[in-house]
Amino acid sequence: MADRRNFARYYDLTERVIPDKYLNNETLSMEDAHREMMCLALGAHGIGTAEDFADYYHLKNVQARTRLGELVDEGIIQQVDVEGWDDIAYAPLDIPSVAPTDSRALLTPFDPLVWTRERIKRLFDFIYRIEIYVPEKKRQYGYYVYTFLLGDELVARIDLKAERDKGVLRVKGAFVEAGQDEDHVADNLAEELRLLADWLGLDRIVAGRKGNLIPALRSVLKSRI
Repeated sequence: MADRRNFARYYDLTERVIPDKYLNNETLSMEDAHREMMCLALGAHGIGTAEDFADYYHLKNVQARTRLGELVDEGIIQQVDVEGWDDIAYAPLDIPSVAPTDSRALLTPFDPLVWTRERIKRLFDFIYRIEIYVPEKKRQYGYYVYTFLLGDELVARIDLKAERDKGVLRVKGAFVEAGQDEDHVADNLAEELRLLADWLGLDRIVAGRKGNLIPALRSVLKSRI
């Protein structure tokens, strides 16, 4: 596959896609390729289980465990125990200290950070379920719910709809996670929604009625008109 645009895939001859310096190299064995994939997966995750890394490259769990075990035996990576995790975890030999982050983002249900539902449950104590195929009356949060990342926490869930004919970004529902400061979350969320509305070319942000974050969010939005 040479390219992907939206949902369309474009194919071409191998020699026109892969540079000669790679195409003419000696092919790795399957085992060595899997070892390299596990190292790359570890680099992307920072820390994780064999199942996490297997999912990253769509390998079988047993393949991931075997290759990770070899890397541990060779002193390339290390096994670690993580409080609250049932499975053994793997980490780099030198685990870097990480400074607090001021990250802020609305994550789609298919964002890599939230893609593996079991992993985000372990990391963030955040249970996420996509409700596109759930009958409307049975949905807890909404049709297409975004997760709101603030700092190093998943702090809220937002059901959004772009009504382009009206120039409106509609917040159908907004739900803050337990223990979070509603005003702080609403203030940051309003800023992120403004960025999204501008990017979509929408003039207004309208808050609906569903969710425990709506009152605080509506108040912030009203103060910024």
